Amino acid sequence: MDEEGFDADEATFKKKLKELKELSKELRLRMKETEERPKAIASMLQSLNLTSGFLVSMKKLPDAKEIYAEKDFTDIEKVYTETKTWFTTNWKKHNESDPTKKPVFLSKDILYEQNKLDREMVYLINKAKYYVPKPKPKPKANTTSEAGKNKTKTTSDEKLKLKQLMRKRQKKRRERKKTKR
Repeated sequence: MDEEGFDADEATFKKKLKELKELSKELRLRMKETEERPKAIASMLQSLNLTSGFLVSMKKLPDAKEIYAEKDFTDIEKVYTETKTWFTTNWKKHNESDPTKKPVFLSKDILYEQNKLDREMVYLINKAKYYVPKPKPKPKANTTSEAGKNKTKTTSDEKLKLKQLMRKRQKKRRERKKTKR
């Protein structure tokens, strides 16, 4: 190029630039992934942690049988285990692989799997958020029991926890969108 540089036309420069970009394509991909993958991994770990916590609290809800169908429980558990298995398997492969080779899994793959998990979580959170309990028949006597009052408080506490989980999830999404910009 040094010899051709002074007399070269625009087509020659474009041809040489294209060759250089092609040669450095894999290197640029590895550099980009080295920067983005840790963020995606941290985000995935956080989603897995939130989902496991949500699964526990979801099952402890007093109205869980009314709010969620059995299919909801199996679906979220299935998505959670599939995502966790995929992630741990690929993360191990990645840690064992040579850093000078093409990455085993890309940050966009991590985000795709995480989005599947997030989608299921948001669905179930919204289902609980917009749940309207069925009206209970009024007792004939005007006596109130302490057990009934405690049950109502527990239901309110659990719904509050679900709302807090949902707010954390939304905050995390907003932060993720800001970092993408």
